Amino acid sequence: MALTRLAFWKTLDKAEVIDPYTFKLTLKRSQPSFLSLLAIGFSGMLSKKDLEANNGDLGDKQNGTGPFMFVDYTVGVSFEVKKNPNYYKEDRPYLDGVKQFILPDDNARLAAIRTKQIDLLFSFPGITAAQGKTLEQANIGVRIDRVETLVGLDYLAFNGKHKPYDNKLVRQAMNIVVDRPGFIDVARQGNGKLASLFPPSSPWGLPIDEVMKLPGWNPDKAKDITLAKELLAKAGYPNGFDGGTLLIRAGQTDEDAASYLQQEFLKIGIKLQQKRVDSTVFGQLTRAEDFDVYPIAEGNTVDDPDNILYGQYHGTNLPSWGVKDSKTDELIDKQSEMLNQEERKKLVWEIDKKLQEDGARPIIYHNINATCFFNSGCGRQGESHLLPRRQGVGHLHLRRPVRQTCVL
Repeated sequence: MALTRLAFWKTLDKAEVIDPYTFKLTLKRSQPSFLSLLAIGFSGMLSKKDLEANNGDLGDKQNGTGPFMFVDYTVGVSFEVKKNPNYYKEDRPYLDGVKQFILPDDNARLAAIRTKQIDLLFSFPGITAAQGKTLEQANIGVRIDRVETLVGLDYLAFNGKHKPYDNKLVRQAMNIVVDRPGFIDVARQGNGKLASLFPPSSPWGLPIDEVMKLPGWNPDKAKDITLAKELLAKAGYPNGFDGGTLLIRAGQTDEDAASYLQQEFLKIGIKLQQKRVDSTVFGQLTRAEDFDVYPIAEGNTVDDPDNILYGQYHGTNLPSWGVKDSKTDELIDKQSEMLNQEERKKLVWEIDKKLQEDGARPIIYHNINATCFFNSGCGRQGESHLLPRRQGVGHLHLRRPVRQTCVL
């Protein structure tokens, strides 16, 4: 069974069962974030009996104690769950079930909410201002919430095993040439903010004046283009190069990002061909190292440095093609055990700057999510939190209406 976020547990020394309802974890060193990491989805406890019965790989077999039970998943179409009658809170969940439709097309999603075929629309990168105005003018009782979230940052991933992406100068040039405000306006229809590893509202977020000093964030893109060309020349590519494939998941979100980035890279002579595949194939290709570059949306599940630094940048957790750096790993380990939050924050900012300057997985922007739903309500906020598959649309079957938000 493949373990994700393996680096989360590098401080774990041993686990002991005390009784049927209690276990004890002993760490090798202090790690203030450990309890937060236990609370995220990657840290779910699995049934030992089920794991042994399936040779350590549960695949699509579902077993758990959450508020909902799996019903059906049709690839590229829908995902459905129903109420768990044995949930430990007797009066929860409020919903009899949730059916989430996957509609990659903007027009199809908006038509579905406009004609009330669905009760809630949650899409990435979100509903544009123009689309929101159209829905509001339709006078159908919809409400649109725009929220800065931890989930939703775009970055570039380079295959460090493929030339020339093993060359730091090449990665830096490709990072520098990208016009971030332009990306937000064109590829994300204005739904985004400039920020580095953490969103602007996070206590760990690098101050915006420091962000704007990072490579690639210069408002004067003419200077950045000149500098990027100089870096390519130093790397031995004065006229650019054929960069191979820009791997993306099929759907407007990734396609918009890829089209914009293609044009940005052409400014310094780098030619990339889009390769569109579904999410399943995308995962297979990245694991097989069959790609050159890909843009991807990621995010933090808890607002803590260990989550993203270990999950996305520490060498312990990076795939074999990842660009690894022992010095970065040492700094990540050091901040992880610091008890003084202000001192830890300073080191986190230092790490953030280093990561962006190295260009291993440069951040492009942070998303602002827009959720559209009917004022009749669809559950209580936080009661059901189902992370959407790419650009999903949710249809909620209500047991009883409540005038709150249900997040998909």
